[in-house]
Amino acid sequence: MSNLLHGKGIVSAKRSIEYSNDFIYFIIRPEKRDGKDVLVYCSGVNLRRLLPITGGRHGLASNPALRGLQIVNRGLRALALSKEIQPRTVKGKLCPDITFEGDLWFSESLMFENAPESFPDEMLEFCVNDFLRSVNKSCRLGEVLPEKLLSSEKLQELLNGWCGKYDGPMRRPRTS
Repeated sequence: MSNLLHGKGIVSAKRSIEYSNDFIYFIIRPEKRDGKDVLVYCSGVNLRRLLPITGGRHGLASNPALRGLQIVNRGLRALALSKEIQPRTVKGKLCPDITFEGDLWFSESLMFENAPESFPDEMLEFCVNDFLRSVNKSCRLGEVLPEKLLSSEKLQELLNGWCGKYDGPMRRPRTS
């Protein structure tokens, strides 16, 4: 994956997680902001890469991959609040080192205060699985979803398979 980050896979050290492939990324990093220990969360989805799955299955401004990431972030906020962790919306880019070359990426970021050390792992599993559920449901794919968190490489294999399977058959014809 030459488009994003410095590599592929899951990197975890001292609660820091970088989960990425050619379709999606989730970055969770501990940082010090305004004298407080916080978790910075950045996520993104490659809309062009997912087009074989999502194309023709949505209306204007309702891309299932984009909406899926927004739904994940809303659910992540609810999960945090249920654990007395405070989510914060922050203006600007929280992960400036994430760069894109080509394709069409949609990204979002949040910050969390009062998060225990165990929360990053829980966040990652929630985000990946919820994204898959959301896309599967909104595109009406009917795919059997993995029961456990897949490695980023295995998730890429799964999404590549879905792209091959759904590229064409259900897509709406393009109009001139």
